[in-house]
Amino acid sequence: MRGLVPAFIALAFFIPQLATGADGGSFLRIGVGARALGMGGAFVALADDPTAIYWNPAGLVHVKFRELSSMYTNQFGLGVHYSFLAYSQPWGKQRAWAAGLVTLLLGDIPVTALEEYGRPVVIRYTASAETALMVAYAQMFFRTSLGVTLKGIRQTLAGATSLGMGIDIGARLDLFPKLPIGMVLRTGFVHWSTGERSVFPGQMVLGMVYRPFPRLALALDAGLQAGRRVEVHTGVEYLIFPQLGLRLGLDRGRLTLGTGVAVMRFKFDYAITFHALGISHRLSFGTRF
Repeated sequence: MRGLVPAFIALAFFIPQLATGADGGSFLRIGVGARALGMGGAFVALADDPTAIYWNPAGLVHVKFRELSSMYTNQFGLGVHYSFLAYSQPWGKQRAWAAGLVTLLLGDIPVTALEEYGRPVVIRYTASAETALMVAYAQMFFRTSLGVTLKGIRQTLAGATSLGMGIDIGARLDLFPKLPIGMVLRTGFVHWSTGERSVFPGQMVLGMVYRPFPRLALALDAGLQAGRRVEVHTGVEYLIFPQLGLRLGLDRGRLTLGTGVAVMRFKFDYAITFHALGISHRLSFGTRF
């Protein structure tokens, strides 16, 4: 863990250089967990469940039990199957680890060619599959936690295959009980069998959560990426009862809604997100043991 702090600082200076490569890994920017997505994706400072492996690995130290979390959605109802599964476990009182999997599957993609008279015809169908296997570790230092997520990435499309890696390095400051502050740095790359190299644009996300009272959380995230404008995510979570919550958010200006219920050791969350391409329904299930 001693090397994690210098790595965190070094990556912050490395981010502006990452935009020189091609864009890639877009499936890793969709988001996971109906709770977080119902809050507009404003979750960097709030992540306190297994989805922290995606949003901010530093939040894993706030998971007090062994937990399993999952999510599924059919993106925009267009047959784009996107799913997430993660397991997290405390390791002593100030450490935690997690493992997770993100997949995106799209089948029946038509491949066309021009016939004799210049009209396109479908000659065959292909499929696209994108997968990221993740492992994460986090540790608390006084009121600051640091964490890192490593990703192994594989993508296939029209007979071409890519392999690559990604890394997220996160921090969470709990200096003030009502105002946690989070930060995460993300980057990665893949090499295609065609010889092309795709670099994920380096991104830094800053987040904060304000809790005026225990049942209400107001969250704000700002994503900074070289060459692009700031992406803003805002969200609200209100617990009507400890077992029932309502959520509202704005994901880069797009409305999100959600709710969640906890029954004994089980959690069920639902979110609906709106996009120009259509509406997506996100369903999450979790349990602790």
